[in-house]
Amino acid sequence: MNDTVLAHYGLNETSLLGSGWESTIYALGPAQILRLPRAEEDVERQVRAQAAFTDSLPPLPFAVPKIREISRVAGHLVVIEDRIEGRALEAMLPGLSGARRREALSAYLAVAEAMAVVTAPGEAYGDILIQQSLRTDRWSDYLVARVRVASKDAVLAADVPGLDTIAARFIARLESIPNPEKCVVHGDIWPPNVMMNDALQVTGLIDFSMTTRVGDHVMDLAGAAHFLRIANPNAEEDHRYLMGLIAERHGDEVVERIGLYAVWFAFSFAYNHDDAVVYPWCVDLIRGFSA
Repeated sequence: MNDTVLAHYGLNETSLLGSGWESTIYALGPAQILRLPRAEEDVERQVRAQAAFTDSLPPLPFAVPKIREISRVAGHLVVIEDRIEGRALEAMLPGLSGARRREALSAYLAVAEAMAVVTAPGEAYGDILIQQSLRTDRWSDYLVARVRVASKDAVLAADVPGLDTIAARFIARLESIPNPEKCVVHGDIWPPNVMMNDALQVTGLIDFSMTTRVGDHVMDLAGAAHFLRIANPNAEEDHRYLMGLIAERHGDEVVERIGLYAVWFAFSFAYNHDDAVVYPWCVDLIRGFSA
């Protein structure tokens, strides 16, 4: 499929910028990218919903994806977007150490903090950009419902002894979380989705998608701090540094909630059993949960 579409635009595999769960992305000149979404049911509706959503966001201190064209080439869905300056932090981190690494991590955390300004008054809590969305009046009801579904996963149950007991204890903790101010939660702030220039300034946040929801802005702090531990040789040192910044800036109560949201993310992402990087991270967090 890719060869036909690439040939239409005069591109080839040397233009590849990256590939994730949902899309493959190619450079389309210096100012735009060509995104090829995975062929899934209702994917065009999802892409159009993403375009409308990112267009509706208030000004942020970094760019977000701006979709300029949605079309089909030989029957295949094609999306053209503005190209965001810089590189993914994932590509930059291996070359950073000492003060420059800490500077980059501090800027990365500020991305999650900036999302707190994107409030959603009047909206129900829950999913925004997926068709089978779950929306609830109480934040804890949304969190619990997603964990109940995940806890019925037979593969996860085989890998986590006592999963039912762990899930029950975890749900009891989630039920005590009060309704937060309603904010848009990106839900997937981690190094591959944060763009940065060589001056270590954040230039963009990408991949608003199935993880984007109305909820507690602290969830994005949790993602930034804990997703950093995935496939990162400096995971523990980086994580400690970020958690220290969070405690200093936001206090102990937020740190406690971050721990709960990290385990919630693990339940949420554990459906992808074939992911050799993320799935073991999910299993370890769930096994390690202690009420």
